[in-house]
Amino acid sequence: MGVMVFCYHKIFPKKSYDVNLSLFQKHINILDRFYEVLSLEELKAYIDGLYTPKKPAVVLTFDDGYVDNFVYAYPILKKYKKRAIIFPIYSRLLKEDIKRPTLFDYWEGKVSLKDLYKPLGAGEANKEIFEKGISYDFLSFEELRSMLDVFDVGSHGITHTKTFIDQKPIDIYNTKNYHYSLSSIYNPLKEGLPIYPSKSDLSHPKAFIPDSVYELLEKNKDKNLLDIYTKSLKLSFETTDEYRERVSHELKTSKEGLEKALGIKVISFAYPFGDMSDILKEEASKYFYMAFSTKKKPVYQHQDRYDIGRITAVKDIFTFLKNIIYYPTNLYGLINKR
Repeated sequence: MGVMVFCYHKIFPKKSYDVNLSLFQKHINILDRFYEVLSLEELKAYIDGLYTPKKPAVVLTFDDGYVDNFVYAYPILKKYKKRAIIFPIYSRLLKEDIKRPTLFDYWEGKVSLKDLYKPLGAGEANKEIFEKGISYDFLSFEELRSMLDVFDVGSHGITHTKTFIDQKPIDIYNTKNYHYSLSSIYNPLKEGLPIYPSKSDLSHPKAFIPDSVYELLEKNKDKNLLDIYTKSLKLSFETTDEYRERVSHELKTSKEGLEKALGIKVISFAYPFGDMSDILKEEASKYFYMAFSTKKKPVYQHQDRYDIGRITAVKDIFTFLKNIIYYPTNLYGLINKR
């Protein structure tokens, strides 16, 4: 029997594209009644063969470090006496000492529900980061410190951006296919620029696009740009040594930064976008005790600590129920023999 790790991102007060407050409360209520919710230390002991859950077990994780995790998720988890792990993006955390009202304030009659922070979509929040250099949709260090009685804190890197990984473009940028990572690749980002296959820039050597891309765009706006870029543009990439050095620096800096700011030990890491590589895995093993991917699989005792699978939490209650029945029980093991 394995342990299932859930991966949450945002909690919205009302129905949205991600998990909403009412559904999250249902999740935690069901888990409280029928499952054992493990802390990071209990998961560590389980993987090492030192702890066996008394019931089917799950672990709750939250990626990126959005403030709605503090406003909505934290009070619910504390109410049910459950622990979770949060993986904030280090560079997105707010340095100013702000602490926004939470459900605790609502329950105590200090604010109305409509006065609580209304989250942005994840794409919108990250777009703000690249356009304004800051987004108040992310946690402050002060808020993160206030959550330590419920949340263990892991690293999610510093930048959480992507890089192109192939020489052949697959699309041309327009406002409809925008992803915030394009703003970290192109400066300025213009319609008509080429888009290539991409991955987390921690999982692949970073690509460098020649400045001539802008000249090609200006001269060939009325032509087949995809064909022009394929024939005339060649990307260059970091060497293996440069890539390894950059990854090592980012992991070390994010870990040390969180530890210094929060006064804790950071022993876990979540791969940005779930993307892994042998080098990233090797470097993660130097700084962290365990690392989480987004592979849909349970966690087993004595398994690879740097390839811990997770299941994305969805806004469909029936899929949630299917997942908590299928993954933490023997059903998964019987159907997918390791």
